[in-house]
Amino acid sequence: CGSLVTNRYFTLLTVRRFTSSEPIIRERRVKRRKQTVWEELANLSYGQATINHRKQLNKTLLDLRRVFENRQDSVLEEFRELKIVEIGSFAMGTSTRSSDLDVLIIPYSNDRTDERIDVFNLNMENWAFRRKRLFQLERRLSKVGITKERADVILRAKVPIVQGITRSGVHFDMQFGMAANLFSSNFVRLAFQLDPRLVLVYHWLRAHAVQKNLFGGKSNLFTAFHLYMLIVHFAQATKILPVLMDEYADHLSTSRYELVKEYMNGKNVAPPLYTTKGLHRWAPDLTNQLVEYYAPMDFTKVEINVGRGTVKERSTVKLLLIEPFLDQENGVCRIQNGAALMNKLFLKIKDGRDG
Repeated sequence: CGSLVTNRYFTLLTVRRFTSSEPIIRERRVKRRKQTVWEELANLSYGQATINHRKQLNKTLLDLRRVFENRQDSVLEEFRELKIVEIGSFAMGTSTRSSDLDVLIIPYSNDRTDERIDVFNLNMENWAFRRKRLFQLERRLSKVGITKERADVILRAKVPIVQGITRSGVHFDMQFGMAANLFSSNFVRLAFQLDPRLVLVYHWLRAHAVQKNLFGGKSNLFTAFHLYMLIVHFAQATKILPVLMDEYADHLSTSRYELVKEYMNGKNVAPPLYTTKGLHRWAPDLTNQLVEYYAPMDFTKVEINVGRGTVKERSTVKLLLIEPFLDQENGVCRIQNGAALMNKLFLKIKDGRDG
């Protein structure tokens, strides 16, 4: 009765035809199917299985902190003041029961300035320096025995990581990175904290991007972060949220030292939405509003300022998503012909909705 697109996060059914010739029967079936879609998305975003998995991810985060933090016996000076903070879907509050745990390693975390951290990240470009630090992490994981087997050290990736699987089956990635990544995560996390409905909007948009073969960072396609940027901009531009950099300037512009302290005490953990009251009203309304905002936009002719919730004219082949803490000229999207691909995504969503 339709075309079925499956991924490990969500199954999206687009209803196109039914065998019955009775219009009223077709309408009832379409309505029932749409209601089921919202319920599936709500379950994916806020359901008990998702909540239980987030508890497992949090336990793994605490285990990693216990293993690596405050190691005054470390032979590497930068690891003696190391801190581990969550990034990725778990940090944003968008993780599902199939999500991995992504963490950022902060050396010299007790420094009130970023000088030594910046030098460390620059040194990570050196192969021997990188290899020594990552294998030090891997050996520590093997020694304490929290993983099923030896962790993998991936040195040649753009962002080198240590990957492992805990004995309870949780997959995790550990990486070093720039402090800007921490601020970016905090920015998106705040938006989803203020209005958890945006988590469902993200999963809905992601499902459409997957269905239309436009999602997947390894294939030079859109990533979760690009979709986060679109949703946070939309929420501010349409007054669903205030302009975050104005309303929450003290929180978002705090120092790296203070922000890491907030991460460590759990203040930034995005609360799950325990109620889906009015789901069948607000979910279609909010996603329709998103489409109506972006579908008329020609992404090859605009620059989208995510931090300010504004749009200005600018001719481009790139998808220009200007985020407050990263490249202010070129934005956060490096996808070839990203603007045209985003036009394609929203055109297809609009055509499917109107058809």
